[in-house]
Amino acid sequence: MDEIGRKSGHLMLITPERVFYAGLLGRPRERCSGAFNIYVAIEAGLWLTTADGRKCHAEMVAVLPNVGHTIASDYRSVLSIVIEPESVCPGVLEDLAARLSGPEGKAFAERIRAAYLALREHHAGEDFSSAEFDLLVLARRCRSACSIRAWRARSCRSADSAASR
Repeated sequence: MDEIGRKSGHLMLITPERVFYAGLLGRPRERCSGAFNIYVAIEAGLWLTTADGRKCHAEMVAVLPNVGHTIASDYRSVLSIVIEPESVCPGVLEDLAARLSGPEGKAFAERIRAAYLALREHHAGEDFSSAEFDLLVLARRCRSACSIRAWRARSCRSADSAASR
């Protein structure tokens, strides 16, 4: 990241399977992404309206792939995480969306904000893998340092055993 980006607070980290964006949200308009989107308010809250009629105001919202939605922020900027659905096992994104909207949501929002601060300090030009991204942004805080890879493996085993029944 150059000095201008560091001062503005805006950044974009792109890996083949993930995108982390911190910056201006733009005017509210309907969008429909083929990826899983997580939006986190930097300050105040976010307003989400989906094509299927869901409306909410929260500090963090998750939108499953291919769901039309409009997102607006009480603040001009937002943190956004995009996850390509092909990069995770079936059912994982639905499980993550449920966890984000449940009691773990506040901890996830705080972790994503902390990851944003850490990424602002990351030096440009260094390689950054999807696995490192997952550990920094999405891994749960727990004594066993549980990573999203372990979570993916559990989810894949669950999906595989359910499919074989």
